[in-house]
Amino acid sequence: MVRATHRTFDQKHSRQVYRCDMPLNTWICDWCGDDITNPMKALLLWSASEIGGLKSNFRIVHKGNRCDVDQNDHSTELSYVLGLDGQAYLFSLITDGPLRGGTVRGVESLDEWSDVFRRLQTPWYEEARPHFRDEEIQLRFSDANEMAPYSQGSLRDIAAGED
Repeated sequence: MVRATHRTFDQKHSRQVYRCDMPLNTWICDWCGDDITNPMKALLLWSASEIGGLKSNFRIVHKGNRCDVDQNDHSTELSYVLGLDGQAYLFSLITDGPLRGGTVRGVESLDEWSDVFRRLQTPWYEEARPHFRDEEIQLRFSDANEMAPYSQGSLRDIAAGED
């Protein structure tokens, strides 16, 4: 993923800061690895088990080309799962919520669902995600609390290649 990155100087903290332009406007296709820049030309896919309907195998892919090959999967256009209404849609995949009785509809893995939620809703997460397995990043957050790697500052730094 190629992003325009600008170096600025943070006078308050006396350090160089890298700023990637406009997060949450490009995603990496889970099928071909190319950038997705138009959410109306992309899909969020998932599978549901036959017994219990637990959702799993969440993927973001290009719509209507070689990447959209799973005809039996559940899907929605990526534009429907972005922004505040997108958050409501994504949460409806795991629970109906208190207004509808709180019936758990469920996902097989909350970690997998959380990853796709962050990819679609958390600025800098998708840009930083390809670096999560880098040895330097693993070492940097080895003793951090659960939230620290996902803070906006951390994700921005990871995305920009900052230590």
